[in-house]
Amino acid sequence: MEEMDQIFDLEKMLTFFNIIFYSLVLNILFLFCNLPFLFFYFFVGIGSIGEYFPLFLLCLLPVAPALSALLHSMMKLVEYKDICPVKEYKKGYKNNWFKAIKTGTIQIIFAFILKTNIQFFKQIPQLSILAGMFMIFMLILIMMTPFIYLLIVRYDMSVLQILKAALTITIGKPVYAIANLMIAGFVFVLFELIAGTTFLFIGSLYAGLLVLSNQKLFHKLESR
Repeated sequence: MEEMDQIFDLEKMLTFFNIIFYSLVLNILFLFCNLPFLFFYFFVGIGSIGEYFPLFLLCLLPVAPALSALLHSMMKLVEYKDICPVKEYKKGYKNNWFKAIKTGTIQIIFAFILKTNIQFFKQIPQLSILAGMFMIFMLILIMMTPFIYLLIVRYDMSVLQILKAALTITIGKPVYAIANLMIAGFVFVLFELIAGTTFLFIGSLYAGLLVLSNQKLFHKLESR
């Protein structure tokens, strides 16, 4: 009996270290595909987003297919516990590239329009309420993002259907939308506290938590 317990414990340990290794490999691939954003982060700085907002948005565009590939890979890892990380990432990147780029471009255009309107109406005290309204729209756009890319990798839908579904889920299931924001906040705080270690797993950690936290939601949607 003890020998059986030791075997099962060994299997659990091997599975755990496999997941750590796969997460590291996937994160490296994710970061490599996001070099423009990394260059902006290290050489321009997050604090300068407002000043260089159009450039920041352009640097974000490669994140769309990279995030799709990472979510695809993490979904497979959560499901099977044993994958070929490079193969799965390439598959997710290739299969979802066009749809992710198209969706990401639409998001960037909307973000630019919203930011421009926020800045414009902020300068007019009588219309400052409109600036607040556009800020709410910007928040909704941000909250839609995890659902958009989870939908891309899970279903064969058009871009318009994906955006509609993501908006419906964001408004109809606010608990999940807020949970996704909290995940992003948690990863950011963790990066601030232990930047070196977190940097090695930041993408995989974020994607993995998204997959796990939204699993129940998509199972409910699929069972209807």
